[in-house]
Amino acid sequence: MATNEQLNNQVREIFTRAIQDGHKKNHVCALTLGNQCVPQFDGFVKGRDFGIKPMERALGAFDYEIHLVPVAKTDHKALATIDGMTNDCMDNVTTLLLSSLDKETLRSAASKKSPMFIDKASDILSEIGYKPEVEKAI
Repeated sequence: MATNEQLNNQVREIFTRAIQDGHKKNHVCALTLGNQCVPQFDGFVKGRDFGIKPMERALGAFDYEIHLVPVAKTDHKALATIDGMTNDCMDNVTTLLLSSLDKETLRSAASKKSPMFIDKASDILSEIGYKPEVEKAI
């Protein structure tokens, strides 16, 4: 059964695993809660549960909504259906998060200026007579 505590634990595990796999915590936070929510994200990763609103934001980033459905404790069929839907959601969120993080890592790596580029730019600038006040600011 997907209780609030279980849902928080599953999402926390997904985020923690992504960070442990080498993705930057700030990227995970930015993709799920937004850049402005780092303190809340830190608390969540350390064990403080999300309420409904932050969980909606985190899962909403991957086109999921939270629906509260009261279910009788003895309705095993309904509980199994909800568990299956929750597990499918967690599998999809994991895949989508890791895919987005991988794309972000590639974009970040591609946008960094390589030392070779800086050296070449310095050579071109000195050929045209530009003399920087600072040698190389690397």
